[in-house]
Amino acid sequence: MRNNLGLKIIALLMALFIWLQMSLVTQHESRTGLNLKLVNPTGADSLRQPPSHINCTVEGRGLDILRLKLAKAHIQMEAADFWAGNALAYQVVNMPENLNVKVLG
Repeated sequence: MRNNLGLKIIALLMALFIWLQMSLVTQHESRTGLNLKLVNPTGADSLRQPPSHINCTVEGRGLDILRLKLAKAHIQMEAADFWAGNALAYQVVNMPENLNVKVLG
């Protein structure tokens, strides 16, 4: 085990770097949590506490998905639609323009 230990560590680090590079460049579909902001709440909607994050399925390159998680993007929904369970009526706000990511729902 002690023979060429430095070479083995360098090989392991290179393998890790190549794996990381490949996973950041290829297309992925994953779930990520984005902040949720409800607009136009009514009196009944203000009594319920909405979650601060909502899980979304996103599709894009691994690096773009990582940059989306670090960006200040959030999901904006009408309060009535959220409490009614209408998951298709949402809008992604403050997504950086140079990201090639689709928020699928």
